[in-house]
Amino acid sequence: MADSQLQQWFAAVDTDRSGKIEVNELQEALALGNLHFSLAVCAQMIRLHDRSSSGHVDMQDFRALHKFLEEMNQSFQMHDQDRSGSLDSNETHAALTQAGFRLEQPAFIEMMRAFDPERKGKISYAPYIAMTLFLRCAANAFQAFDAGRTGRVDLDFSQFIYAASNCR
Repeated sequence: MADSQLQQWFAAVDTDRSGKIEVNELQEALALGNLHFSLAVCAQMIRLHDRSSSGHVDMQDFRALHKFLEEMNQSFQMHDQDRSGSLDSNETHAALTQAGFRLEQPAFIEMMRAFDPERKGKISYAPYIAMTLFLRCAANAFQAFDAGRTGRVDLDFSQFIYAASNCR
């Protein structure tokens, strides 16, 4: 999408003309692009792309979010081998691995269960995006506690709650 189109899309939902969009406006903006996400998922998008930690995204943040969504859409489409509009567990694992998420099988299986509540063994685009947002958030939280970059952390309960709360 051309930057001018992206700016028009942003302006169309920036109803108060503040140059920033909040969670409801983001949900509306994405719906205009035929992307339907819950408010909780939109809030997580904002938390991950809001450079100023202000609770909203400006145009620059929106560009980064749009780039993320385009990359995840390309990954989803590439791995949806049967063009069913959903990814089975093997396709999901391959897509996540390509996106840079390295998960051991038990962790992956549990995560699939969390994002496939109907236990169909596959996920559609919106849960896939929610899953990748969760993984990015979890990776960011983990890295914040892994100062030595050892791949291991030692958390007390409060630190664990802090990290987990930022990923929902």
